[in-house]
Amino acid sequence: MERESRITKTLKRYERQLKFLFFGGLSALIEFVAFLIVYNFVDIYWSALISFMCGLVFSFIFNKLIVFESKCEVGRAVGREIMSFLVLGLINSQISSLVTLGLSQLTPSVAAKIITMAMVAVWNYLIMSKIIFKSKNSIS
Repeated sequence: MERESRITKTLKRYERQLKFLFFGGLSALIEFVAFLIVYNFVDIYWSALISFMCGLVFSFIFNKLIVFESKCEVGRAVGREIMSFLVLGLINSQISSLVTLGLSQLTPSVAAKIITMAMVAVWNYLIMSKIIFKSKNSIS
């Protein structure tokens, strides 16, 4: 039997994190495309709000079913996951705005946004894996 390559072992080891990054990027793309579509019909405030909600819904679905493979029963447990995810999303929107604003005083705005997005991604992964989609028999 052949030994697994280092790359294969590394990919298996970080499979959940790689899925998280991939589906996070896909959710961001969905949010952006939704913004472009909705902006043709309503003003920027509503476009931003509606597209944010689209990204949030897709992010919840991808993270629950594919990244963290949460199999909780329908009812209170799913309601708790949804509410926790929404609260995290609202907190993230505020923290992201404030941190980006603060960092933009020290670095170019685009760099500030990229740094903030990386920080929020790490924070989100930890919160989702340890609290929101916590699985009794999985290792983060």
